Amino acid sequence: MKKNVTLIILVALLVSLLSPLSSFALVQSKGYLNTYSDPHFNLSIEPTREMTIEEYVAIVTTQAYWTKGSTLPPVADKYGKLPSSWASAYVTAEVNKGIIDTKKWGYSDKASIVFVARYLSNAKGKYHYDYENEYVFSNTGSLSAEDKMYLYVALDHNLIPKSLIGTDPTRALKRNEIANFGIPTAAVTPTPVTPATDGSMKELHTYFNDTYWEADPTEKITSGYQLDLLKKYADDLTLVTFKVGYINGDQEKIKKMNNQYFYITYDTLQANLAGPAAVLKNSSEAIAFCRSEGITPLLGITNAYATGYDRAAVDQVLASSTSMNKAIDEIMTTVTKYQFGGVNMGFEVFGSIDQTTRDKYNAFLKLLKARLVSEGKVLMTSVGANFKDSEQAISFYDYKNIGQISDFVHVILYDDHSDSSYMNGSNAPGEVSNLVRINRVLKYVTQVIPKSKILLGTMTIGVDYDLTSVPKSARDIPYDEVMALSKGRSIAVDPVTGGSSFEYAAGSKRHVVHFESLNGLKQRALISYRYRIGGLSYFYLGSDVSGFPTAVTSLSYAKPEVKAAIAAGLVPNNQRYDYAMDINRVDFCRLITTLIEADAGLNMTDYLKSKGINALNTSKFKDTKDPAVLALNALGLVNGSGPDTFGTGTIKRMEAAAILSRVAKYLEADEIGASLNFDDTKALPSWALEGISQLSTIKDPTNGKSVMGGTSSTAFSPLANYTRQQTMMSLIRLWNNLKKG
Repeated sequence: MKKNVTLIILVALLVSLLSPLSSFALVQSKGYLNTYSDPHFNLSIEPTREMTIEEYVAIVTTQAYWTKGSTLPPVADKYGKLPSSWASAYVTAEVNKGIIDTKKWGYSDKASIVFVARYLSNAKGKYHYDYENEYVFSNTGSLSAEDKMYLYVALDHNLIPKSLIGTDPTRALKRNEIANFGIPTAAVTPTPVTPATDGSMKELHTYFNDTYWEADPTEKITSGYQLDLLKKYADDLTLVTFKVGYINGDQEKIKKMNNQYFYITYDTLQANLAGPAAVLKNSSEAIAFCRSEGITPLLGITNAYATGYDRAAVDQVLASSTSMNKAIDEIMTTVTKYQFGGVNMGFEVFGSIDQTTRDKYNAFLKLLKARLVSEGKVLMTSVGANFKDSEQAISFYDYKNIGQISDFVHVILYDDHSDSSYMNGSNAPGEVSNLVRINRVLKYVTQVIPKSKILLGTMTIGVDYDLTSVPKSARDIPYDEVMALSKGRSIAVDPVTGGSSFEYAAGSKRHVVHFESLNGLKQRALISYRYRIGGLSYFYLGSDVSGFPTAVTSLSYAKPEVKAAIAAGLVPNNQRYDYAMDINRVDFCRLITTLIEADAGLNMTDYLKSKGINALNTSKFKDTKDPAVLALNALGLVNGSGPDTFGTGTIKRMEAAAILSRVAKYLEADEIGASLNFDDTKALPSWALEGISQLSTIKDPTNGKSVMGGTSSTAFSPLANYTRQQTMMSLIRLWNNLKKG
């Protein structure tokens, strides 16, 4: 290299070291890149030509790392070709660091903005995300979930300026644009930002575990203890999985139930443990209690046992459509017998993993979902955590299809360092879960699974590692014990992962306990708002984390009334999603139909017949034939937006008020007090003004709130959209008025 070029390099290096932009540096020496002796690196030559991947990587590595690259043999790309000789050293260096995936890219491929986003994010170590922003592009349909994730990550961290992308992130980068893109200087891991809550309703799910160990009189975590906690936190919980259903495992128990694949511990504990009658009583009472409190009880199906996972049993169930349907018959018999509200499929390890197995599991879930839907039940599927396409490709769980089939998807984001992994030597002691990993996974999963279906899985138990004993020893301990052991001890909190830990001595043995602090659990609740997912799941009711459920649910102003609406049977299972989302006119009608059915104690078909309406006019509207819409129209409660059009989009607050006022009058609700006056309603049409005025006088006698009030003391915001949770809040207030509280 020429001497003057060497001098320029040294000057540029000094400038980059002194630069205040410590997180990344731009290509600062355009003079260097315009005088480089090799024409491939001289950006003054063909400045508007689109760059290849090997060209981009070679230029970036010379700028970011000031290196000639690697002397290792080059690796062939996905086309079986080696990099060009002039770029080989630089490209090989990045391939060997794992920053370039040669199975995905070819060296002569165009350096698209998507590639640059992935490259910079990896080179910078940006696998987790400080921010959650919404970006809209017109040409992302061909991109994988992982490509989208990296694109958003690069934008979140200003590695790529959004102004240069325009609307098309798949276009190739031009040579004269490289100076505008971030160049990595070192991998950094900033502390995640705590997001604010929007006050919307979230699901809170937990597990009520089976209790084989109740035969041990020293065991505190009994079914009775869990029942007490269920009652304590009933106002906070919305979903509870009873982890009692087992595939295979014990053929003797299965035969006693006249089953082939499946047994439930409630039926078998009675003859196998001391005090089993109490287990059956407590569990049955817990299920009934859930139903009375608007908590959906789910039958949990698992292949996990104290000794490990029964892989072969899963393969037997998935072997054919006959075996699948037989197992589903057995599951549905139990669902009906114990009046569960649905099923939580929790297979964790399969006997084999290939696309055929994944397809079989998807087929099984579809069959199960169809049976559940026919009985008004829901399906939750618990899945492991992935954050890359390459991980998804070899996972037991097909995120895309599972997300389409299931009503809820519980993503297991805990047990990062388990007691078993420590004892078998595969892992050192470490945090229960990791904020960095949680952000990684959610950024990816939300590109594949509908956000409203996702539940972030966390754990309220700690892991106590005995650091002295040989062989290695560790155990899970409930939160109560964590708090007792930590009393008076110094608790360390990792600033990046968010994990908490403390040490203690027991005789000559040294222990360390890793757990989630109350603040750490709140952080996970806030993350659910950052990613706008359905809610939170915690494992399990055996730990009494004082203040945790309340602290989580207090983030939502809507939850108490939405929860009451669910308990009253006013919110069907298929309407429990995206509570903060603007409701459309069809779903609005479906919820009102449920209210009328509940008030009358009849299904809508029988109710219409009682009113002399024996058939619906299915040709009334050309844009919908939804039975709820047609039923309310037949009753004179809703009209269309035109002569033959109903209008299936969102509903304005003034439209919602007009319909609700008609429904309230139709059901003979009581008017209480004078109507409210708003500054922004005076110019509205009479139908809207009358509805708003009347509805404000119809109040919930339990709290004195109008069925539909204003957005402030002086404003109604008539043209704003009405949300799903606001609709549910209006319905429970009207219901309480009809039932006189």
